[in-house]
Amino acid sequence: EKKITALAQDLDRRNRDLNILYTVTKAVHQSLDLKDVYRIALDTIVALDNVDMVVAYLVNESRTEAVLEIHRNVPESYTTNVSRIPKGIGITWKIIESGKPLNIEDIQMNKDVGPGGKKLGHHGILGIPLTAGKTVIGVIYFASYKNRMFDESEVSLFSSISDHISLAISKAKLYEELRKKNKREKILSSITRSVHQSIDLKHVLQNASESIKHTIDNADNVAIYMAHGIEAALSAYAGNNDMFAKFYDVFVPEMNGATWKILNEGKPVIYNDITPDSVERVDFLEPGACVGSYLGVPVRYKKRIIGSINIISFEKNVFDGKELGFFSVVVKQIESAIDNAGMAEALRESEKKYRELYENVP
Repeated sequence: EKKITALAQDLDRRNRDLNILYTVTKAVHQSLDLKDVYRIALDTIVALDNVDMVVAYLVNESRTEAVLEIHRNVPESYTTNVSRIPKGIGITWKIIESGKPLNIEDIQMNKDVGPGGKKLGHHGILGIPLTAGKTVIGVIYFASYKNRMFDESEVSLFSSISDHISLAISKAKLYEELRKKNKREKILSSITRSVHQSIDLKHVLQNASESIKHTIDNADNVAIYMAHGIEAALSAYAGNNDMFAKFYDVFVPEMNGATWKILNEGKPVIYNDITPDSVERVDFLEPGACVGSYLGVPVRYKKRIIGSINIISFEKNVFDGKELGFFSVVVKQIESAIDNAGMAEALRESEKKYRELYENVP
């Protein structure tokens, strides 16, 4: 009877584990939305008897921090104070760097756990690496308030769940990259068509500013300045000038301002966290400007820097340095249209000169 009871219990556990894996697998393959996958997986996990909370960290792209990605049954004080873990700190990076699970009976006695982690009040913990191919991309923790080591069957189950979550993350990232690529291609196509509609320089610049504002997310104001000696002239503008930004028609900016920094150095400038105390970094922003981010990129004509495209946004952390490659391609199309306008202007000047010469011949 004892053997039959043990076999029945083992069979029940196996059926339960299979149902859990089926639920998580179905979520992974039915949705490309990570939020849906996380929600279903976490709801399923925390319903188990020996799991009181779940926490997962993902490594950022520069692999300098582990960032809190998902959690369940965790107090807000923890998510605020321990949302990022610098490289090399604590058991999280120990798991990331070793690529091996960590099963601890009482985390409160572990010297590698900081005060923030111990305040959670959990004891038994199982940390499993999340991987993409052979690369560890994060860690997921299953924690219990009891002092306990997770048994072999639990480790096997949670390892399988972690594998499915890793797969979901990889699929979502791939989908996001494809979505971004398609979006970039549409933006580039739209801007290219817009700037090549005219061979008049003024129209080219205005079309460029309007096209950038309408196609690039969070580009609330776009201003193009062209250099004339020691002056920079506002040559095109698109947006609502209600953010305490004064785009002067002609002005001589400070040498340490963004515009002349771009014109002198020929490099893009990004400020992703503009505060009332730091608005002076962008020439045309006034104190109190409700602007969160700024992107400035140089414009060239025949390898000479002739101007700058300035984009400002209400939101903070809008302009990603990784997108500079895409912006450089956009600017190349604008430069090509400027080049065409320059050649057309040179042709008009040449025709005018020869017409005057012809008309003045006796």
